[in-house]
Order: sequence, then C-alpha cells, then structure tokens
Amino acid sequence: MTTTPEFDLIVVGAGVAGLSAAFYWITDVDRDARVLIVEAGAQLGGPAIRHTFDVDGRRLVSPGGAQELTFPSAFAPAVRSALATVGVDTDRFHTDTVARHYTDRGAGGHGLAFAASVWGRSHLAAHGPSDAVDLTDAPLAARARPQVAALVDEPTDWLAGRTDDEKLAELRRRSCDEVLRDFAELDEDTHRFLRYSTSAQSGMTFDQHPALDAALIGYLGLDGLGVRPSGAPWDGLTRTGARFFPHLDPPIYRFPDGNATVARALAHHLVPDLFDADTVDDRLTAEMSVDALDRPDNQVRIRLNATATALRHAGPDTVEVEVEGGGAATITYRARAAIVAAPAHTTALLVPELGPEQRATAADLGRYPIVSASVALRNWRAWQSLGVSRLSWPGHPTWQIAGLEFPVAIGACAPSPSPDEPTTATALGALTEAGTTPAAGAAAGRRRLRAATARREITVELRHLLAEALAPGGLVADRDIADIRVELWPHGYARYATSCDRPGDGSATTDARRRLADGVGRIAVAGVDVIDHPFLDGAMESAHLAVTRLANGVTGR
Repeated sequence: MTTTPEFDLIVVGAGVAGLSAAFYWITDVDRDARVLIVEAGAQLGGPAIRHTFDVDGRRLVSPGGAQELTFPSAFAPAVRSALATVGVDTDRFHTDTVARHYTDRGAGGHGLAFAASVWGRSHLAAHGPSDAVDLTDAPLAARARPQVAALVDEPTDWLAGRTDDEKLAELRRRSCDEVLRDFAELDEDTHRFLRYSTSAQSGMTFDQHPALDAALIGYLGLDGLGVRPSGAPWDGLTRTGARFFPHLDPPIYRFPDGNATVARALAHHLVPDLFDADTVDDRLTAEMSVDALDRPDNQVRIRLNATATALRHAGPDTVEVEVEGGGAATITYRARAAIVAAPAHTTALLVPELGPEQRATAADLGRYPIVSASVALRNWRAWQSLGVSRLSWPGHPTWQIAGLEFPVAIGACAPSPSPDEPTTATALGALTEAGTTPAAGAAAGRRRLRAATARREITVELRHLLAEALAPGGLVADRDIADIRVELWPHGYARYATSCDRPGDGSATTDARRRLADGVGRIAVAGVDVIDHPFLDGAMESAHLAVTRLANGVTGR
C-alpha cells in the first residue's frame, strides 16, 4: 500500500452531485484547492450520461439516462448560479424548443400501446392533441373501455361536492389507487391500465404514489379534481411537491443529450482541457479527452474505474480514502475533508465512523430500480404513419413510456427534418413491483436487474414492444431499428418521504436524511438521497449544503 500527497478535498462519486461538490468547494471555499474525485464507473455523470450513434451518415446524440431539467424556476439560488457559471442557460429552451416539429409533420399524437404480454393481444390506440381516443377494439373489458377513455379525454372529479380543504384531506392519506377505489366504481381492467402509469416519472406504482402530489402534478386519474395550487403549499406534500408548488413550468427543458450536458459542463469547468470546445453548443458534438481527467498537474483530478473501499479520519484535520482500480495496488489518498456523493446505501459501508442511526438511515434508502434506452432509428415513417411521436405501455411492469427525440435545436443538433431521415427515440421504465410497499417493491425490482441475463432480456423485451406497437405503421424492426442501448439502474430514482409512508415501510424521514448528510467530522454526505428531492437540482443543492457544512465546521464527531 502506498500513500500519495494530500489533497484539499476528496469526493467519492463523479455524478452531478460529486462534480457539483468540487465546483462549490473551489468557488466558495478555496479557489486554489486541489481536489480528487474518485468514480467507480467508467464514465462521469452518474445517470446523466449520453449515447451517440452514426446511422446512414447522420450523427445522432441521445440521452443515455437522466433526461430533463425539471421545473427550473424552482431551482435554489446556488444551483442557478452554478449553472450560469458553467454556461447552462435554461431560458434558451423557450426559443430552442421546436414545439410543433412533430405536429407539423403529422406525428403529434400519443399512442396507447397495449402489449400482448399484458393484455392477451396487442393493440395501438393513437390519438392526437385534439382527437378523442378510440378504444372500441382495445383489449379491455367492455365496462373498462369508456372508463379509460374518460380518464384520457374527460378527467373526472371523483371528490365532487367537497370543498378544496375536504378534497385535500382525503388525498393526504391515500395513494392514487386508493382514491379511485374509495370514490369511484371502476372495472379492474381500468385499475390495471393505471397500475404503472406513475412509475416512469417517480419510480412508484399507482398504488404506492401519494395522491396529493399526483393531484398537484396532474397525473392521469387525479387530473380532474379541480384543486388549484394557490397560496401556501398544501400540508402533506412531499418536500419535492412543496418545492414545485408554485413552479409548474412546461416540460421543455431538455438538451439533446439530456442532463449529460450539465455533467459535461461541470466537468469541463473543473478540467479546462477536457474538451476542445468553449460552449454548451459546441460540447454537444465534441469528443471528451478522457486522458485529461487524471493528469497529475490538474487542480481537479477525476479518476474513473476507481472504487473507494474505505473512508475514515486519519487525525482531527485529515481524512483518508482507500481506492482500488485499474489493476494497481490499493492507494490511500489523504485530504483535509471529504464528501461522499454516492447512493446512500453504499455510504454506511464506506464510512465506518457513522453513528448507528445514520447507518440505519443509509441502509433504508435503497433507490427505485429503473431502465432507460436510447434507440437509433433509420427512419421514423411508422411513427408518422400512425400520427404519434410518443408511446406508453399501459400496465407494463418494465417499460412504460417511449418517445422520438426531443425537438430542440442547439448547436449542430437538431430534430430529424423528415420521417425518411434517421433519428433516435428514448424509452424509460421503472421495475418497482406493485401490490406491496415502495421499499419491498423496489427491492424486488433490483433483484431482477441483478440477474446475469437482465440486460439482454430487457433489451429484447423493448425491441419486441416497439415492433409490436409500430408494426401497424409499417415498422420492420430488423430494417428500421439500427441499434438499442439499454442502461440498467438498480439504484435509479431516489426514494423520498411521502404522506403515504407507513411504519415499517423503510422510508427515512427528511430529518433523518439531514442527519446522515451531516456525516461525521470532516466527512459529509451529498446526493439526492439525503436531500429528499430526487432531481438534478436536488443533487446540486445537496452538494452545496455539504460544502457549506464542512466549510463552516457544522459537522461533529
């Protein structure tokens, strides 16, 4: 075992939280600080990664994981400042988003794709922005067809006759599914249609998702209640719901490569030689110089494929981390402080000095398992033929939504101009099992993703679903699908405390997460788990809080 010279800060994890921690330390604490970031994976960004394809002479860029900036008007000042410093301008989407791109090309609708594996036979019910959905031939029970059509076209106020306060009281103590079971008389096929409708957005199934937050966002089934967000946030909202309460921005904030743009911008700020490009626009098509990440003379060194195995104090003002990777011997790095910016469940294993309550909290915070995919298409004629740019698979326990590339024009990246040209689609799904607690359902999904054959099986499943749904439009999978790249995220969406949590569910309270974030001594914890706000701005904000704690000496041993 060898020991290297000291750093000022060591960060475990090169996702958005880890990159942000290094950014804030240099910006707010010590502009000359030497920082080491160690990352177990082969790329930086955590889930904020991207895929590139070359299809029939066209260069395509697609999100490989996290896709959008959710409600940026709700971002904390520290997050807004950091994004501005690294050149990420969220206002640009109001002009860069080509809102009518698909509508003007006859593909502005949404397709409800009933999978044969779920419903016994396949069927696509496509409907446009102003067209009612036709479920006459859908594989639903006769009684369910008008019910599902009403969910889509004419949302119902299941709590009609009650005041807003009375409605909120009923929502506060129920899941989405409980509201419909208690106040509506719906066919079981209707409940099955909704079972995974919230999964791709939150990781929770319809019977787990808190009704109060769903009503605020306007999720299907809870979008007709008529309670408008005004005044103070409703009592009982999650921390995220309260944050979003006055900030329901339109869903237009998405770069061509998703949140990889933010990760790349942060990394480039930390390592100036990382790209031969100066702007977000130019970086979209620039190659990363991976060799520049870990040069000995860098102010910030980022070591990929480097697994931190132990993090502890080596004195009152020093921490040390043991790192394995690259086939070399274990190296011990030392620094004045450290921030763990990794999934919370790994923190207890990494930091033995944490207290019993902190360790229990970390163990409770296993995330929701999700899968994401980038699909390279040689053309999108089948989508246009069916009049859709988006698909959803009702009742499917693995894949829930898919859509053609987001229509935004930035730099050299622009949406495919014609259905005859190559493009990409993205797909997303959450594997949390329904019918149980969120913790148990998430654990079951993670077990599935750990199987040796999981990636192959889930990729084949998506290919079959796309072929099945789009065949009526003329898609031939072997001809029209150039490539599919699936990412498995056993610890994907962070779990957050909700009004539906019951004793024994394994969901840590916001206060318990905050105590875990405090860490111990000169070691703090960052990431979406500890801030109870599972979005990109939560990761960045948690990093700022961790830096502030250490700089102000808030943590205690």
